[in-house]
Amino acid sequence: GLPDDEQIQQRRAEGRGLLRPEIAVLVAYSKISLFEAAAAPEFADDPHFLRDLLGYFPAPLVQAQRAAVEGHRLRREIVATVRANGIVNRMGVSFAHRLAEDQGLSLAQVLRAYAMAEAVLETDRYWEQIGEAERRLPSALVYRLMLQVVALLRHVTAALAAHRSLDGVPIDEVASRYVGVVGELESQLPDVLPAAYREDYDRHLASLRERGVPPALAVLLTRTRALGSALDIADLARDNALPRSEVAAVYFAVGETLCLPWMLAAIIGLRPATAWQALARARLREDAYRLHSAICARVLQAGDMPPSQRLQAWAAQRGARLGLSLARLAELQSSAAVDYAGLGVAVRELHDLQTL
Repeated sequence: GLPDDEQIQQRRAEGRGLLRPEIAVLVAYSKISLFEAAAAPEFADDPHFLRDLLGYFPAPLVQAQRAAVEGHRLRREIVATVRANGIVNRMGVSFAHRLAEDQGLSLAQVLRAYAMAEAVLETDRYWEQIGEAERRLPSALVYRLMLQVVALLRHVTAALAAHRSLDGVPIDEVASRYVGVVGELESQLPDVLPAAYREDYDRHLASLRERGVPPALAVLLTRTRALGSALDIADLARDNALPRSEVAAVYFAVGETLCLPWMLAAIIGLRPATAWQALARARLREDAYRLHSAICARVLQAGDMPPSQRLQAWAAQRGARLGLSLARLAELQSSAAVDYAGLGVAVRELHDLQTL
């Protein structure tokens, strides 16, 4: 069983959480509720999940009886089991339910967005390399490495779930739309990053190497800190008929100018004490990314000129108003403690600049 509300409040006051058997109960409940959503035909019948069905059976059986396996009468239930187990095991018991509640989505929509995110990011490569390094690294470090992938998956899943134009589009088609830009952006890292982003990249990479993370894995995981921008870059390049490399340069230059690396780190660093604060943090983060992309769209429309000149032209048009926003952001950045109110002001500054 689970503790009642009074026990939860007492534990919270004492700084204690759930016990492992209680977490196990939540894992079971979460998987059961997600199974029901994943077994729906509109989800389980997507051709993308054929690999889950085939992977569920021994390879010799699939080779000998593939048609029978594909027509298995419990096909949907098998896919639903694999998918429900996978998202809970990787992302935790509350991820899918919280995202569904925050964005007003069904659990099936969240499951679908998560499957798209896995396909776009090709996440098996992360888990495989972490698994290979696991025997040589402390468990606490391994968990931290996993959480880096989880953070990227959380962001890309939320972004895809909010992308209403993707409703009903086959998962493999969505993956083919975005997987190329992920690979292209990875190949450009860290050279495409301006100073503020590059400092964070180099600092994180050095930290992983100092802790004994294998060099290839350290680079792979450090790149995740910039890959959350890949979808926005792809959409901006398509909408403006521009090379993705040029759009990436503008995107990160705008982010550096408007203190986005600091702002997003500060938002993520908030520690919500209530469900409302957790929702506020999620909204601040989503708005920061959305407004960053919207401002980039304005910069890209400044004229046919090199990326740096586009940003200069956009900034010149905003004049004193941009200077006021940058001054406020700098003041916030230098504050000893930044809270929800301060970061709300920071995001509001982005909104005002986007509407000018």
